[in-house]
Amino acid sequence: MRKLIVFLIVLVILLVAVDRVAVAGVERDLANRIAATADLSGTPTVTIEGIPFLTQAVSGHYPEVRFNLGTFTYGDVPVKNLRGAAYDVTAPWPTSSRTDPTSGPVA
Repeated sequence: MRKLIVFLIVLVILLVAVDRVAVAGVERDLANRIAATADLSGTPTVTIEGIPFLTQAVSGHYPEVRFNLGTFTYGDVPVKNLRGAAYDVTAPWPTSSRTDPTSGPVA
């Protein structure tokens, strides 16, 4: 019985670690794609809200994705601290990295 409890605790810890590593990788990838697409000088910050991430990825539905583009110039107009959030984002699995996601309201 003791071995089973230890096994389950280790399994939960591993699943949490895999979940957090996966979300960090996807956030970094999205930030790099936004920076390349928008021709930003720096890398923006992207945060995918919600736990666990892997269930969101499998379902293809993300309740909230936040981004901070920082300071940049659009044309000749300087833009400072542009932040936003997208709600009810849909990015189907497993092609989420290859397709354009659709989203609900953006704030």
